[in-house]
Amino acid sequence: MHPFEATISVVGPIVGGIMVLTIFFKVVSRFSRDKASIEPFTIQNVIDHTTQVAVHLKDGTKIENVRVIGHSASGSGKSLFPYELHSLVILEGLDRTRLMIPAKLIHRIVVPPSKK
Repeated sequence: MHPFEATISVVGPIVGGIMVLTIFFKVVSRFSRDKASIEPFTIQNVIDHTTQVAVHLKDGTKIENVRVIGHSASGSGKSLFPYELHSLVILEGLDRTRLMIPAKLIHRIVVPPSKK
């Protein structure tokens, strides 16, 4: 047997197997990809999507009378959001203007006492 044929008979199936596995995992990742989504933000009996809160940022800025709508999901490194848009908290003002603020910039959220 020629040395080229001997080498190809060993290396060929290995390379072919790697190619088949690569294509298989690409197809599987397409079906199981976590779609970019906005997850609702609630803390039971404290904050829901109707509670007006005041948000204090780390730089001292205070945003009052906003509702916490949700946050962008950041469970996986691969998603449809760019890296800079991971872990955003979505706030909605009284005039229905929505703000998207990185969660790492929020120092605290102040919830007024309930009127029950």
